[in-house]
Amino acid sequence: MLGEVPLGEGENRQVLKLSASAMVRIERAHDAGIQKVLADMQSEENGFSVARFIGLFTEFLNAGKGASEEEALDLIDAVGFAPAVAAFEKACEVAFPQEAPGKPTPQGKRKPARK
Repeated sequence: MLGEVPLGEGENRQVLKLSASAMVRIERAHDAGIQKVLADMQSEENGFSVARFIGLFTEFLNAGKGASEEEALDLIDAVGFAPAVAAFEKACEVAFPQEAPGKPTPQGKRKPARK
């Protein structure tokens, strides 16, 4: 499916997705827009927080339907922290491809379509 990122294998296989419902749950939980929440994950001021990461990661699981914290922790223990973070980042990139690293952030208005 569009925007889905696989993680793990066999019984430890999961699909991550930053779905619309995941975004709404995250925004409500943090009382902030999704862009701000994700940007705060990399904030030098706050530093990286495993607890904050797990809170977001749970919402990406089950193709964006969410999962329990226990399920998220079990998956990370099974696949490793680095692959979990990489899949999380990939799911963000797939959800917001225009803001992926190395791509310019769009500025101003969109150019009119050619006729």
